Amino acid sequence: MSASLGFLKTPLVELGESGINLGKSLLGIISGQLDVPETIYQMYRSLLHAAPIVIVAATFIGMALAIQIARELVVTYGAARFVGGMITVSIVREIGPVFTAVAVAGNMGSAIAAEIATMKVTEQIDALRVFRIDPIRYLVTPRLIATSLMTPMLGALGATLAIVMGMFVSGWIVNIAWGLYLDSAQSALTLRDITISLFKSLCFGIAIAVIACSFGLKAQGSAEAVGTATTRAVVWGLLSIFFINYLITSLFYELTVQ
Repeated sequence: MSASLGFLKTPLVELGESGINLGKSLLGIISGQLDVPETIYQMYRSLLHAAPIVIVAATFIGMALAIQIARELVVTYGAARFVGGMITVSIVREIGPVFTAVAVAGNMGSAIAAEIATMKVTEQIDALRVFRIDPIRYLVTPRLIATSLMTPMLGALGATLAIVMGMFVSGWIVNIAWGLYLDSAQSALTLRDITISLFKSLCFGIAIAVIACSFGLKAQGSAEAVGTATTRAVVWGLLSIFFINYLITSLFYELTVQ
């Protein structure tokens, strides 16, 4: 029993620290303590670094999904009119937000954790406190806003590209007309699906930024601590993505079924 409690202690402590940092950041935003130039720079940085990965991933995911779904529905069931809707709903509801968040966590999450951890072990954060500069306001809040805003934008970009690539591959593999594909997609997709997808991406972005910043701020010791903080930030960021995805999906779609 004590061993199991010890296993849970560290994750709970880290979750609590991340929650505290999130609360401090939100209070700073509400009170108007926001470094606007730094926030804009972090948004530009997020877009510059993560967009190429999202574009490449969306291209191949849309193509692979189309090969599987289009061939199965058309060849096995003769249901060509459902291909566009099936691909679109799958991408918008689940695949798009998740693969975008994974790309952001692996790219921006690791970069944020490594940057802040380096500042911590080289005592730059202590220097900020000496000059009465709040590290949360100066470091965490701009990265939180940037990541939470850019993740939904990248998710929308990735989902759109995956759907378009699915249309091209479906036409090539099983000769589905683009008009039929788009009509099926429009009929199956709802505004609610899009809203939930964007909300997922927003939550993913918040979790990635807060976890990365929290692990960076906890780094202590030598350069090895930077690598440890970065690795743990990515791992916990990915776990949080999967957990939040399940939580939001079960909350919104299970209630619909009932």
